[in-house]
Amino acid sequence: MNKILSIIKNLLLIFITCLFFVFVLQNGILRFEIWLFIIGLFDLIILNIKDCKNKISADNRYQILQIITFLVIIVVLNRSLFDQSLIIDISNVKEVKSLYFSQNINLFLILFALLHIYHFIVNEVNKKIHKYSFSSIIYLVINIIFFQYTLELFVSYLTNTTFPLLFFALNTILLVVEIVSLIKHNGVKKEWPIYICFLFNLFAYIAMFI
Repeated sequence: MNKILSIIKNLLLIFITCLFFVFVLQNGILRFEIWLFIIGLFDLIILNIKDCKNKISADNRYQILQIITFLVIIVVLNRSLFDQSLIIDISNVKEVKSLYFSQNINLFLILFALLHIYHFIVNEVNKKIHKYSFSSIIYLVINIIFFQYTLELFVSYLTNTTFPLLFFALNTILLVVEIVSLIKHNGVKKEWPIYICFLFNLFAYIAMFI
């Protein structure tokens, strides 16, 4: 069963890569969100290659979650490429298709992040030779949730006239807590998830001040 799921998952991932390549050829990379989708997709590809190289057999639940995620992305990509009902203004076809796909990318990024966290928990946390603090995982999940608002700030930076004071305060508090946790567990636990959190924090500050 595990091998069958793995084959289906890999075939779907290859199919998504091919579909997205066609999408880029037809429409170009017009939006910031599409670059984020490329990063998220590349991250999953690297994870799968790493698992194959290290001969790590992912559990069935993780494989099924990946398959469901990939099927959702294929449906959206397929509609973006071939659904003529999306096209109202024939002179603006590329922009319409790019906009439709971009509107769903926030969901894809959350799914990518959750898959990455699940992969981390199953293949790293449960191994005794690796010790990670539970708090670092919590901070990472919070940052992923906040990242949706960060994306909204990037998208609306031209029309946004008010400074997001509450988001600034929450992001700053989270950053301070992460730094304290990193100092506290320095040399005791592996805290690389917090370094990923720092990247989320950085993107949030950039989004607030551009």
